Amino acid sequence: GIKKMLLSINEFRSFLQNTEKTSHIKERNYRFKHLSLNAKPVNGFIAIIDKHHINGAEVHALYSDGSIRIYNLNTKKLITVLIARPGQEKRLNPEMQLPQNIYNICYRNMKNRYNH
Repeated sequence: GIKKMLLSINEFRSFLQNTEKTSHIKERNYRFKHLSLNAKPVNGFIAIIDKHHINGAEVHALYSDGSIRIYNLNTKKLITVLIARPGQEKRLNPEMQLPQNIYNICYRNMKNRYNH
């Protein structure tokens, strides 16, 4: 199955300092226009997700602009960005209530079909 472990904002900081991106990210460029450069990771919604992928585990981080940014745990490179739908963040942390303002952004993203 899929193993999960939450990371704190402090533990996640090293990912933010790494500006390297993978080649995969270039294919997703159209999604970037919906992202905010000032977006911050949301505490409690940063998780290590191990799907036993060939390149190793990933870190999925929900951001304040309603995006989920996916990093490689080992290289800390940004792999891809998802525009989150409401409820997707529950996979990162089912125990925690999503802040209402971020829920609203995710809902608006879904209504505007940004998450394709």
